[in-house]
Amino acid sequence: MMNATSSISRPMVDSLRSLVGEMAGIGSARDKGSAAHYTWDRVSPAEIRAMVETSWIAARAIEQPAADMTSRWRTWQGKSSDVAAIEAEEQRIGLQAKVATALTLTARDGAGLLLVGAGDGNSAEPLEPASLGKGGLGWIQVMARDQVSVGPLIRDPANPWYGQPAEYRLAFDGSYVPIHPSRVCLFVPAPVLDWHLTNEPWGTSVLQRAYRPIADLEQTLRAIQHLLFESKQDIVAIEGLNRGVTNPEYRSAIISRFALANMMKGLFSTLLMDKAEEITTRQLDLGAGLPETVDRLVIQVCGALDIPASRLFGRSSASGLQASTAGESDDERYFNSLSSKQRTMVGPALRTIDECLVRSALGRRPRASWYSWNPLWADRAEVQAEVRLKHSQAAKNLADAGLVDRAALGKAVVSQSEDDGWLPALAQHVTAAAATPESDRRAGG
Repeated sequence: MMNATSSISRPMVDSLRSLVGEMAGIGSARDKGSAAHYTWDRVSPAEIRAMVETSWIAARAIEQPAADMTSRWRTWQGKSSDVAAIEAEEQRIGLQAKVATALTLTARDGAGLLLVGAGDGNSAEPLEPASLGKGGLGWIQVMARDQVSVGPLIRDPANPWYGQPAEYRLAFDGSYVPIHPSRVCLFVPAPVLDWHLTNEPWGTSVLQRAYRPIADLEQTLRAIQHLLFESKQDIVAIEGLNRGVTNPEYRSAIISRFALANMMKGLFSTLLMDKAEEITTRQLDLGAGLPETVDRLVIQVCGALDIPASRLFGRSSASGLQASTAGESDDERYFNSLSSKQRTMVGPALRTIDECLVRSALGRRPRASWYSWNPLWADRAEVQAEVRLKHSQAAKNLADAGLVDRAALGKAVVSQSEDDGWLPALAQHVTAAAATPESDRRAGG
């Protein structure tokens, strides 16, 4: 059965839609949205630095994620002696603190760098981590993007340094020192999409997109602060004021009279008035919509920075009974985002340093040596206990049913225990225990 509209031809439908659009002015000069467009009002590096130095919101916006990404750091896996040596080497060069500083510079400037001092000392030559021996890693230094200049970018897709400068140039004693890109670990806050147009490997400051939301919030708070001083107004009714103000002497007397009244009110808390004058006090209602307006601006700032209000402002963006659960879910999403950046931004940037680090600590590169980022977010203890209980029951059911080989199931359970951070390095200790003679284990017990 045909409906009523199916019999209308397609040209007639298009004509009706066009007529409706013309009547509403959609897309025409009468359309109020027709003048809207995007332009890139780039904030200068000098203004961004001034913003960081004078605005606590901007300062926390670049410092908080860097601190959160590096606070729990990472855990190396392998032989206990190897892990201890690698961690000692990390502490010697101060890697954790320097990565945090580089990430802070990355958020502020759009890029941060770690320079690697290793090898034969010829910074213009490629760094070969495999050639390093024990103690071969000399130093790691943090550099801001304006401390170095760059050569032409490598555009050969077959080159392993594709998209990177052919050399970095560090100003030194009136000249510059060329540095091969293999000796530089570059951090950028987001993938650089237009490096082939800008001819630079740098990204954009996170404050570029958040500049207007932060400025709007701070200006609004400043305006509310000024309103507090004007929230109470005294209104004095004086008979014949409209006629009297035309006389200069009368105007001067009025000004002097109320200047004296304000002075007396401030010094002695006494207001002098003529008996014929009438005074009323008007109190502005600052609660009418202002808190909601501030909350909306806070949400704008948090969205622009991808930082929840609980981390940026120390409070949840929700209110009432939902504040606790909403803040917790916001934090979880935030830390999951930082964990993703650890894997996709920080980890790849540190690959060269890690290769040098292991060889400098051990004099070799063990195959069974790796690291994992420690979890940034952990569920409440009761939630973790419930999940682990369910996992253990599921593993026991599989073992009792005989559907899975017990040895393979045991390895999977050990791997899961390590992955969720419950029993770190469990596989290593299981292997060591299996290699220990039964008599030694009994003696140790």
